[in-house]
Amino acid sequence: MLKVLLLLSLATSSVPMNLSNVADIVMRVQRHFYSRCVVLLKTRERLLQPSYNIFGLEKLLAENGIMTSLSNKAQYVNCCQHKRPLYVIMSSGLEERQILYDFTSNSCMSAIWLLFLNTASSLQGFFANISIPFDCEFLVAQEEDDHVVVLTEVYRVSPSLPLQTYRFGEWTQRGGMICVSVGLYQRRTGLQGAVLKTAVKNEFLTDRQFEYSLRTDIFFNQVWLTLERLLDFRSELKLTPENVYGKQMENGSWDGVMGMMARGEVDATSVELTMEPMRSEAVDYIAPLINDREYLFIKNHNLFETSWTSFLQPFDCWLWVAIFATMLLLSASLFLISQFCCLHEYEDKQTAALNSFSDCLFAMHTALCHQGFSEVPQCISGRLVCAVTHFTMVVILAAYSASLVSYLAFRQPVLPFSTFSELLNDSTYQLGVHAASYLGKFDMEGMEPALRELYLKQIASNPGDLPDSNLEGFRRVCSRHKYTFLSSLKYANRYAEEVPCKLSTITNAFIPETNGMALVKGSPYLGLFRQMIHKLRATGILQRLKKNVDSKLSKNKDPLDISMDFISVTPIFGILIVGLIGAVLILLTEFVVHRIIRSMKITYYVGIIMLNNDR
Repeated sequence: MLKVLLLLSLATSSVPMNLSNVADIVMRVQRHFYSRCVVLLKTRERLLQPSYNIFGLEKLLAENGIMTSLSNKAQYVNCCQHKRPLYVIMSSGLEERQILYDFTSNSCMSAIWLLFLNTASSLQGFFANISIPFDCEFLVAQEEDDHVVVLTEVYRVSPSLPLQTYRFGEWTQRGGMICVSVGLYQRRTGLQGAVLKTAVKNEFLTDRQFEYSLRTDIFFNQVWLTLERLLDFRSELKLTPENVYGKQMENGSWDGVMGMMARGEVDATSVELTMEPMRSEAVDYIAPLINDREYLFIKNHNLFETSWTSFLQPFDCWLWVAIFATMLLLSASLFLISQFCCLHEYEDKQTAALNSFSDCLFAMHTALCHQGFSEVPQCISGRLVCAVTHFTMVVILAAYSASLVSYLAFRQPVLPFSTFSELLNDSTYQLGVHAASYLGKFDMEGMEPALRELYLKQIASNPGDLPDSNLEGFRRVCSRHKYTFLSSLKYANRYAEEVPCKLSTITNAFIPETNGMALVKGSPYLGLFRQMIHKLRATGILQRLKKNVDSKLSKNKDPLDISMDFISVTPIFGILIVGLIGAVLILLTEFVVHRIIRSMKITYYVGIIMLNNDR
């Protein structure tokens, strides 16, 4: 009785089409997908069936120059030299279903599949309990009543969701094969409400509830929420027990977000992961979203460099020479014009202004300081010189004031070091990095030699003392003496209110990094997510989301607090004090000189009087 049922199954599941038609369909599908070879899946029982001429099909394909091979459920043949093979199943019986189940269980679905399904069979019935992955291109050829062979693409978004079908094309003996010309992710544009378990951290949530509680002021959350809407899936948020991104342990396992993904507890993560080679072995990164830099941070230094020549730096040496030469030229011009006017009686010499060259030079100085003349010449030519002088000095003073104000308002503090080499030479500072990613930062090729040496001396020797979070690292900068922490500016801004001190950034000591989201290793949704990220970037949506988040953060920031201290203006007070002391000394000198001159005059006149009296 069992033999009769087996024979009936073989008879109803064999290929009803002519062998040459089957070969033509296989060749056209192989050319459409640019496959290098064809793998014919055989079964032992099916070889006994007369209509199952798999060797004849192999011969027809070989005659057309197509590389073919035979395989069964216990083998996986790679004959395509790293190219995608085309797997062909010529019948649709129980043994063929078992072959498909074994292949899908082993995730051997990177190839292209072509199944010839009997007319009496149904797609839903044959693929019951068989999960065709979302990224697998699986075609089913089934003949209709009008001798048209319909090619239907089948897949499942997830094993628990219904089988999805897509009419890929059709084949006729006269017209050949006509199929769609759109790509895979144009045929599959969404996940149909699938639920993805998503790993997150505390700081990415608005509260501790796990239902759509991602913070909207974080760029990566905005991107993930946009992907949810466009790809039609929902996120079941899973909080990591350690609340860390994840580092690799000594036994090779991971903790934090990376650990949940490596163990398969979640399907994806919406947090920003630094794209490092070690992590890429455990997860599949979707795409780079942000190119960032990690800087060294130290406790804010209140010491600023005081330069006595800083007030001369707005203009270079030759410009200062030109300004003083212009003042001398204008003073000489004004003095000559004044003397010429008095000589020709255009002005009264007794009441004329600027009679001496020193008066003219002092008038130019007052104009340079944006002060007016106490007296102006009465002749038009002299007033014209005064007008040109004021116009020139206004422009010079405005340019000088702008540069000086900028210098006084935005001064650079005196930093103990500015590069990794200087930090290495300064053995008093301790370097700290995030414990979750310190190996990836320092094992990259092309790393700066000084940074590698810092790693060997200060980090590799005591990895257990590294902070488990960026917030802890910033707090160590404030609490520990001479401690520097390597992190990104976005974290410094994010935790600014939670850090008990102000931080200074060493802008010349940085490590470039790339951040992105990730899916679990081997996820069938990787291609779809990458395609959507590419579209978001090409259409400018990513840039707009980044701009919106940055604008929200800038609104929440306090206005820049710039205070002026005494050290900043020490040179000004120094010049003032020197000027006052010089004025007092000159006054005393003038007093003494005038007393001497007056005494000499009195002695001279007394001598003359006495001489006249003697006569």
